[in-house]
Amino acid sequence: MKEQCMICIDNSEWMRNGDYAPTRLDAQLEAANLICGSKTQSNPETTIGVLTMGDSNPSVKVAPTTDLGKLLSSLSSVSVGGDTHFSKALQIAYLVLKNRAPEQGTPNRRLVIFVGSPIEENKDDLVKLGLRMKKNGVACDVINFGEVHENTAKLEAFISSVNRDDNSRMETIPPGPHILSDMLLSSPIVGMGGAGVSSSPSGTGGAATGGEGGGDFEFGVDPSLDPELAMAIRLSLEEEKRRQEREKQSSGTSSTEQQPAAGSSSTTESTSALPTTAASEPTDDDDIEMEDDEALEKALLLSKQEAGMADEEEEEMDEDAALEAALRMSMEESKKNDENIDDIVEDQEFMQDLVGGLGKNVNSDEVLKKDKKDEEKK
Repeated sequence: MKEQCMICIDNSEWMRNGDYAPTRLDAQLEAANLICGSKTQSNPETTIGVLTMGDSNPSVKVAPTTDLGKLLSSLSSVSVGGDTHFSKALQIAYLVLKNRAPEQGTPNRRLVIFVGSPIEENKDDLVKLGLRMKKNGVACDVINFGEVHENTAKLEAFISSVNRDDNSRMETIPPGPHILSDMLLSSPIVGMGGAGVSSSPSGTGGAATGGEGGGDFEFGVDPSLDPELAMAIRLSLEEEKRRQEREKQSSGTSSTEQQPAAGSSSTTESTSALPTTAASEPTDDDDIEMEDDEALEKALLLSKQEAGMADEEEEEMDEDAALEAALRMSMEESKKNDENIDDIVEDQEFMQDLVGGLGKNVNSDEVLKKDKKDEEKK
């Protein structure tokens, strides 16, 4: 819900106390940062301003704006000093909200007030102040910490007087080891952004009241206060759930298609489609077969060439063998001829006939002498 809000910071000298870690001021500023972030997230059109209640007079640090960085910067520059001016600070904050820019329209006006030091006003003055705020349509959220025992009764009276249709509440957080911002995180002041949550009547059960304000609703949002936001969140969650279901179904279908049963129609269609695919366009297997055929042809050609070389070598070997055999035969024939000549020479009758035919006697002295000379020479 769109709001125009002022955060009132207690920066009096009491904020130096260390009963809230690390100090009351630091714990308060951290909680204020949390509230600023929560309100701007719940509605980007919500404008927030910062006002300090300490020092000599209340001071407006930043006018209502949607710039979260500007708000955080102004909170970090808050310093400690003086006393708290509760009534005066609330009246100035109301005037800041009243004098809004015309283009901002008429949003709900709210004051978020941190009270950590003793309040000087009495209960009656605070009741009158509350009635005035109620008359002008200003809701108030009070964070009561620090001086809990002294301020609780006064602040309860103030909240009772300003409350209209449960639009104001008070959170009382006593000192302890806890963090102030953590305690506010579960409260309706932070959880609901300040819309229609009943206050704790005793002023001490703020955390439990926060559960009634926003913790028990389905999406942390009261549909009666912001039905559009609740519907948008519900539709978003339902859409996400349907998307997840579709993803599961698609993943299941894809896994089933990857492992079809034997004899199914899908298997038949895939097998029948295989020849068409193979005939229409070449595949990698065809390329492999063509490469194998080429390799086989090359191997056969190489084997033929090797076979031809082997034949030539055999022919050369045959020629060499024939030549060697011819030489051997010629040598044997020449040897036989020599043997025949020796036989003829030794054959005296043949020699006598041969010499006789020539007109000489083989057994003559000349022939015998000549033979002896030849023998001696040898």
